[in-house]
Amino acid sequence: MENLDWNPEIVTTEDPKIWLLQALYEKQPNPVQVVADKLSITRQAAHRQMAKLVKDGLVQATGHTRARVYTLTTVANKQKIYSRSNGLDEDLAWREVCQPLLQNLEKNNNEIYQICFYGFTEMFNNAIDHSGASAVTAEIILTGAYIELQINDDGVGIFKKIKEAFNLEDERHAIFELSKGKLTTDPDNHSGQGIFFTSRAFDYFDIFSRGLFFACHNTQDLLVGEIEDMEGTLVTMKVGLFSNRNLGEIFARFEGEEGEDGLRGFDRTQVPVSLAAAGEDNFVSRSQAKRVLARAHQFKEIILDFEGVDYVGQAFADEIFRVYTANNPDVHITYIQANSEVKKMINWALHTARERKRDQKQEP
Repeated sequence: MENLDWNPEIVTTEDPKIWLLQALYEKQPNPVQVVADKLSITRQAAHRQMAKLVKDGLVQATGHTRARVYTLTTVANKQKIYSRSNGLDEDLAWREVCQPLLQNLEKNNNEIYQICFYGFTEMFNNAIDHSGASAVTAEIILTGAYIELQINDDGVGIFKKIKEAFNLEDERHAIFELSKGKLTTDPDNHSGQGIFFTSRAFDYFDIFSRGLFFACHNTQDLLVGEIEDMEGTLVTMKVGLFSNRNLGEIFARFEGEEGEDGLRGFDRTQVPVSLAAAGEDNFVSRSQAKRVLARAHQFKEIILDFEGVDYVGQAFADEIFRVYTANNPDVHITYIQANSEVKKMINWALHTARERKRDQKQEP
């Protein structure tokens, strides 16, 4: 289905219909009650607004009155397959597939438009340059609440490509390295920033390839898991029409201090430590710590996120917070979301590091 007249109403408003669409996008279990409570209106008034959305074709209702389920409907979509034999070009794909449906969005909410343009062209270009694919499929799906972009190629598979290029043990290790940023199999032509920033620009970002998936939801919830095996790579990106996301702010979040040239580089990253487990229960060894810190020298600041990590061993903490920091004084390491057990080991390592520095000063 292709609807070139699609025109999202991008406004800041107390209109219950906008709030209902957002509640459906967020998969709220009872969107009518949620919006009634949010706007201090009666449930009946919220129901009338939902009925209007159903009438306008933005929402589909199924089931009886007391157990009615509401879902967002697709109001426009477009798909096209691009063959390498006929030439692959991300700008052409954007103009042919996405731009016709997003012209009104460009006028009404240019920030979301720019996020879509950046993410689509980055991921399509990745498929061109890295996948070895013979064909790439581009698709855009529009609803009354969000935009979804999909890039699907029939290539070697992104996780396998990274695993082989960097001689990693496991494709899950490839996902972990991918999550850090600055990872590319073609450093002469790519900075390795595209996936890192695209994954954080969208509300929902997912990569599916060869039985594994990597997901970044709402900029910080990083997930890895297994799926049904598939050839090639599928990337899906979803952003809400009423989002206040700003691409410049997303870049700024990971920029370091201003350099001599007056520019700020991609010098800060946040590392989800739990993704480095690759099937292992706990982080206890120095080799695991070295895996977490692989390529850390490419950054000036590393934020280790310990969410989902129940325990770390003495050797693991010592390797990161004493040994590595002593040998790499230009890399600043901090941590977040560590439980009491993890903090205890980190504090022990930091204390040991301070004692070592004191002893070195006292040595003749």
